[in-house]
Amino acid sequence: MMREEPGFWDLDERYERLSAVGDPLEKLNAIIPWPVFETPLAKALKRSDGSKGGRPAFPSVLMFKILVLQALYNLSDDQAEFVIQDRLSFMRFLGLSLSEKVPDAKTIWLLREAWCGLAFGYGMARPSENIEYDVSSLKEEEPDHDDFDT
Repeated sequence: MMREEPGFWDLDERYERLSAVGDPLEKLNAIIPWPVFETPLAKALKRSDGSKGGRPAFPSVLMFKILVLQALYNLSDDQAEFVIQDRLSFMRFLGLSLSEKVPDAKTIWLLREAWCGLAFGYGMARPSENIEYDVSSLKEEEPDHDDFDT
């Protein structure tokens, strides 16, 4: 059986279907103002200015969101690298297109180790202290057990 070439709108249709079934990561992106973390994360990590060459660093918020995914889904660094490349919902959550490079397991590990050593010493929690998040919409509804015969 021959496969058709993917159409221009196929990816948009997939994202629409993910939204229709209630993608929890889309909800998380809607309630958390990720840009507030940019400055504290940048302060916590002393990165090269790029003048010596080398691969450009991945954005700090992208890497932070990967750590959030790892915590939510109990993923190792290798698993995180794989599922980010494999799952459209993860790519959308991270703001990555299909053609963009995904951080490898070693990069994820190195950044987590760097941040763990510095994390709250630089006041990373301060930007969100006065922000309240409504996470109730992320919780799954409990099944109604009255519907079951026992």
